[in-house]
Amino acid sequence: MQNGVGADIKAGCNKCKLNTWHVILAKVDGRIAKVQCKSCNAQHRYKSPDGKTVGARSATSRKKPAADPLPAGPTVQPDLSKPIRPYSPREHYAVSERVDHSKFGIGVIELISTPGKMTVCFADRRRILAVAKKGGGLVRPENRTFDT
Repeated sequence: MQNGVGADIKAGCNKCKLNTWHVILAKVDGRIAKVQCKSCNAQHRYKSPDGKTVGARSATSRKKPAADPLPAGPTVQPDLSKPIRPYSPREHYAVSERVDHSKFGIGVIELISTPGKMTVCFADRRRILAVAKKGGGLVRPENRTFDT
């Protein structure tokens, strides 16, 4: 019995809830991945007639993104002669200054790049923050009257 793409196979349908004939639409790594029900034309993952979804990944098998490694420390020496400044995206800063972010804590500015971004080394990881943003965001348009 050949189970290639386009072949018929008995499977459980997710929509009509029947164990009926399906057409194989796709295979991944030799396993049936997607089928189409011949009764209701629904397309779904292959579910064997005994009700098990074949080839489904469990929650534990999904790869989680790797966390950034903890920084070994700032790549620049912090300027201890200057006070720690509260962070604001509208302010201008210099490399080696210390900033106090409301969420991330105290960090040391390592790099200021354009346009308007800086790299700050915090205790848990390095983060890119906005810096020297002009204006206050949206600008209210002037009041206009239109003739109708």
